Amino acid sequence: MRLRVRLGPQGQVPLTYEQRAELGGGVRIPLFGTINGTAFRTTSFRMGDFTGIAFRKQVQRAAGAGPGDEVDLEILRDTTPRRAER
Repeated sequence: MRLRVRLGPQGQVPLTYEQRAELGGGVRIPLFGTINGTAFRTTSFRMGDFTGIAFRKQVQRAAGAGPGDEVDLEILRDTTPRRAER
């Protein structure tokens, strides 16, 4: 999925129900992709009325973006197994 969106005040991007369905549905969807060409891995989340993804400041800096900026996103469902590192 490709999107041109504006980052929210905490570097977040909302995802609509239809967008989440296109990514396989659910709320906590494992994702990977690029923001302005910079690779990222994350999981979508819900907090109050917001459902979407947020980008760490490190990723925002690498992408040359920050809150309020328009960015190009490419988002795909991440099917790679994930393990917590100890």
